[in-house]
Amino acid sequence: MLKFADLVEQNADKLARLESLPTGRPISVIKHFDIPYMASKSFTEENGTYKIVRYEPVGVCAGIASWNAAFVYVGWKIAPALAAGCSFIFKTSEKSPLGVLGLAPLYAEAGFPLGVVQFVRGARDTGAALASHMNIAKISFTGSITARRAVQAAAAKSDLKRVTLELGGKLPAIVFNDAPLEAAVGGVGQGFLLNSGQVCVAASRVLVQEDIAPRFQEAVNAAFESVSAGTGANPLEPTTTHGPVVDKAQYDRVMGYTLTLARTRRHCSR
Repeated sequence: MLKFADLVEQNADKLARLESLPTGRPISVIKHFDIPYMASKSFTEENGTYKIVRYEPVGVCAGIASWNAAFVYVGWKIAPALAAGCSFIFKTSEKSPLGVLGLAPLYAEAGFPLGVVQFVRGARDTGAALASHMNIAKISFTGSITARRAVQAAAAKSDLKRVTLELGGKLPAIVFNDAPLEAAVGGVGQGFLLNSGQVCVAASRVLVQEDIAPRFQEAVNAAFESVSAGTGANPLEPTTTHGPVVDKAQYDRVMGYTLTLARTRRHCSR
């Protein structure tokens, strides 16, 4: 696993480009956060010490991940399973298969036996096949609450396989009048703009105490206007920090929110 981590770092430029092409995520973010994070999950050294945790293998494990941080999910799902002695089948999102598939030859080059780590592509039917397969002992799922119900039901019918879930949510940010304004604006901005808002920790709305609402609104508008790279910026440019949304469906969803605001005559900041 240490060798695999080294190979990931050596191939960071190629992997970042493969991940950016189908998703629109900036290579600056992928290369400097996602890939180092994934590589760090391949070894147990931390702060100059070694941690020793005993894990016992459960058998074949599977992972289903969303598109928005594929390399991070590899670090979360595959590395712990391999360290515990399990083999792993990872289903890439149909929206972002390239970067993860680029890892496959690196596992072989690192010395992992053929078949210990496998990658599959596909949509819902592929995920359903993994969730219901009798020879898979555990499944780790990252996705929507609606899909979670199907995964849990399939797992229950296939020998009660173990299930780990990381699901989307609805996250309001709450700002009171005793909050440091600059820090609050920075936190809210990060919540809205991280990965162009396409991430599970994105803030869906902000509730602000009335007496500071005008100042807060003005500060948020200024912060958003200062973002140099907006939707449509070339994600393959190293200076781009905010890329486009992933596809037309996501674009239509965002535009639907703005149209709803317009119909209800709510104020919409650019």
